[in-house]
Amino acid sequence: MSSVAADQACLNCGAELRGEFCHGCGQKATSMHLGLHEVFHEVTHEFLHLDGKVFQTLKVLVTAPGRLTSDLVEGRRARYITPLRLYLTTSVLFFVLTVTVPNPGQPNFRITMKDDNGQAITQLTPELEQRANRIRRTTVESIPRLAFVLMPAFALLTLAFYRRSQPHVAAHLYYALHAHAFWFLVLAVAVLFRPLGTIVRGTVDVLGAGWLVAYYYIALRRVYAESWLKTIAKGTAIAVLYIATIGLSLLALFNFIIAVVR
Repeated sequence: MSSVAADQACLNCGAELRGEFCHGCGQKATSMHLGLHEVFHEVTHEFLHLDGKVFQTLKVLVTAPGRLTSDLVEGRRARYITPLRLYLTTSVLFFVLTVTVPNPGQPNFRITMKDDNGQAITQLTPELEQRANRIRRTTVESIPRLAFVLMPAFALLTLAFYRRSQPHVAAHLYYALHAHAFWFLVLAVAVLFRPLGTIVRGTVDVLGAGWLVAYYYIALRRVYAESWLKTIAKGTAIAVLYIATIGLSLLALFNFIIAVVR
């Protein structure tokens, strides 16, 4: 790799160089005149380094519930991608698969139009059909945003129940991001099995649900280090409150979309 002399100035911030990296801004001291070999080396190094962190993060996320959060809280951060990036990666993967993987015989959701008497309209006019499609499309586009908005609510719930053992809000946000990332990852895997028939899909859904529940409690206990009895009691209370929050938020979102989409 071509590098600049140690006594030269940093090309980024102008600070005097004292080694391979600038002590002022952290930029690596490299020459402005890079050959093809140097460019290829840089690209390869960055790509493999990034992939290594992604795979390491996903491995720990899947195999060691709560360890990612514990490591970040204790300062071991360099080996992983950030919690927000992990959350965004898994959530985008899930929502993309949801709208692209075929779901034979089971649409994501069905919209029923009703008349003024509350009776379902079986034969939709072209105008009503277009409105139903707009409502469906707007709902699909809005749910990922709602999920991101609700994630901090989960962090606030864990803060309310674990304030004594962990008073720092950042730790609860880390846990919320990691927990949601794992949930989206499991849901994404389940979506991949949708086209394989009812029996396979049902089996995967049951196994996935069991894994999600077990993971949730194990991660809570590892992160907040309380007894199993307290973990189950507090974890169940948090889950019930959060599910209720999700349900009410979805209802409010859908009613809002119906009111504004014409």
